[in-house]
Amino acid sequence: MVNGIKDMQTVEVTWKRVMKVWWSIFWRIQIFMFPITFVQGFITLFIGKFFGIGRDTASNITLMPFLLIFIVVTFFIIKRVLRLQYSDFRIALIAK
Repeated sequence: MVNGIKDMQTVEVTWKRVMKVWWSIFWRIQIFMFPITFVQGFITLFIGKFFGIGRDTASNITLMPFLLIFIVVTFFIIKRVLRLQYSDFRIALIAK
């Protein structure tokens, strides 16, 4: 034990472990992005009706802010997932 931290043992990257990490990221993205997607769709319809433009044009207008929100949300989700402790491992970032 060094500085109160247990010596780290590396484990093999298996498909089971990959799936655990992927699933942790995937379901969180779905939970957070569903309401944001719903709001984006509502805003798209509102812009289309208010300005009298087509659905495709309105969708293109709202796409960029939506993508930026998606990127920011996924950064926070990945940061959260990197801190999780799984049943048989945890992810550690180690300095070179």
